[in-house]
Amino acid sequence: MKTLIIGIIALFAVTAQAKGSSGPISAPAFRDKSPSDVRVLGELNVNTASPDQLRHLPGMDDTSLKAILSARAEGPVRSLEMFASLNPSVRAHLKVEGNSDLRLIRALPLERVNVK
Repeated sequence: MKTLIIGIIALFAVTAQAKGSSGPISAPAFRDKSPSDVRVLGELNVNTASPDQLRHLPGMDDTSLKAILSARAEGPVRSLEMFASLNPSVRAHLKVEGNSDLRLIRALPLERVNVK
């Protein structure tokens, strides 16, 4: 009986997963959404993030991106204080130590987006 119940639960889980998601939205498609649909959670490590990952931060412009990449080329960034002119919304999602844990999500329906 216990095996039957576990089998039924597994069947429902697989069916719900197949119906509920068409997969993650690619970053370029996500960029086309209005800013009100986008939520950014977590932080990127400024030393290890790719230029494409940095570009997806809200408020990131080409000048800021170039400044970050130039500073990184000279050595590891030890403090975000060197980027005093950086947009506060960008700084809120950057860190200098640890792993990046940034996630972009669309507000409704709630859906995780993978940024590579």
